[in-house]
Amino acid sequence: MLERLGFSFARARACPVAAWDTMDGSTLSTLGSVDLSRAQRMFGGTAWTVHRVDLHTELLHLATTTDTTTVSDAKGRGEGPPVKLRLNSEVVGATSDGVILLRDGTRHSADLVVAADGLHSVLRDVVVGEEQEGSAKRPTHSSMAAFRFLVETDVLERDPVLGPLLATRRGKATMLVDTKDTEHERHIMWYACRG
Repeated sequence: MLERLGFSFARARACPVAAWDTMDGSTLSTLGSVDLSRAQRMFGGTAWTVHRVDLHTELLHLATTTDTTTVSDAKGRGEGPPVKLRLNSEVVGATSDGVILLRDGTRHSADLVVAADGLHSVLRDVVVGEEQEGSAKRPTHSSMAAFRFLVETDVLERDPVLGPLLATRRGKATMLVDTKDTEHERHIMWYACRG
């Protein structure tokens, strides 16, 4: 889909992925592997890993650019002006017909409103209907949490355990799983980004 939009994987410094491996986090033995090397032929696109900031930056570029040469070969690029970005514009309400209300009192309409405003969403009720006490529509804690961090490649290369392991991970996304605790889901997702 990103290719159809004219997304530049080179500008986003994305890394192609030929396999997704699952490894035991204690023994570092491979538990399973999914071959992604044929993704282009099978699904029409390469599998990529990309830093989320670089993904957001390239999507922002696509949405706001007036330079049609950067997306001239995109198959799905629509006609019309680029997106006008409004910063510091808190959405306080919306209607199901595509109207949003901002904190400053202004109203805006669109063919599509994406309600990506998180756990304390003010738009959820528009999508799923009015919340009622005890309703399944209310957010519930999953007991899961995630956080992201970056480790520079040269730091990994110098490590006596991770350096040799890194050499076997090139072109692969790897999930290191905790196989000792069967009651809780714990894993680390490891992949290259930023070239």
